[in-house]
Amino acid sequence: MAKRPRSILDSTLNSLSRTNESTLSAKKAEAQVAKLTAGRGHAITVEDASTAPDAAIAQFLQSMRALIDEKGFGAQVEVELRFGKITSCLQEARCRPSQEGVDAAVVLTDEQMKGLGARFAPGVAENEFPWYMKRLEGLLKSDAYAQHVEKQVVHNLAHSKRVIEEINPNTNEREPPEMQVKERLGSIDIFLPQCPYDCRVREHSP
Repeated sequence: MAKRPRSILDSTLNSLSRTNESTLSAKKAEAQVAKLTAGRGHAITVEDASTAPDAAIAQFLQSMRALIDEKGFGAQVEVELRFGKITSCLQEARCRPSQEGVDAAVVLTDEQMKGLGARFAPGVAENEFPWYMKRLEGLLKSDAYAQHVEKQVVHNLAHSKRVIEEINPNTNEREPPEMQVKERLGSIDIFLPQCPYDCRVREHSP
């Protein structure tokens, strides 16, 4: 009977040793893959018959209508569009198209991004930011859009919570702070291999 606990202990130690070896091997394999594919990124399948980016965004927003309607009349919804790059989870290299020279836009869901082992890295280069802002200002001045000025201070917290203080743009007076919990309704990522950046569209319910 005295030998049995030692046998269990030896078995446990051997099991832990094998687990550690497997973990180490997996990490080495990931590092090797990242090294071999450095600067290349994953290949994303592109086709000639792809959806135009503006049409893809319109379809996504339309698909969210039923979910928004369930929240009742007067429900507030935020639509967030971010520029960035779709990259591999193992490295910072931007994903590449499966074939070059195709003017394609590939719409990817969360599940497809996970299947590709890809992630969306938001942000544009600092030297290109003024150019994007200039284009955005020109867009807002067009007849198709009405510009509405708001000022607020936002404190982001954990678990999608945030505290918002609305500021009167004319008097700079602050309204009482309000706690909001942002509920993510849906999102898509759009791979744009012929453009310097990809984009992500998200809908939130504050």
